[in-house]
Amino acid sequence: MDQLRSDIQVFSELLWTTGGKLEPKKCNFTLMHWKFKENGEPYLDNTTHNAINITDTQGNICSVIKYVPPDKATKYLGHYKEVIGSQHKQERVLQQIINKETAFVATQS
Repeated sequence: MDQLRSDIQVFSELLWTTGGKLEPKKCNFTLMHWKFKENGEPYLDNTTHNAINITDTQGNICSVIKYVPPDKATKYLGHYKEVIGSQHKQERVLQQIINKETAFVATQS
């Protein structure tokens, strides 16, 4: 986590140096931490992680990058993705759109 914090801080400072900055509402991070049971079977540890605070040059917190668990869907470029590869959220959203559109077409007959 310390290396991740450091890398994000450096990236933020590089953006600031060139006149840009991170947009916190568009930023998040996911951490996949694998652990193993006694029999050697791997499992994903979804222990809650803290957000990462980005500081300005005076050490004041200026941005907070939130943690998103790997099994929680996040909307990117108009559709939902889960880091673990599931498409359940996107499937539900598409089904709602289909239901709405087919109901509209049915009422137009």
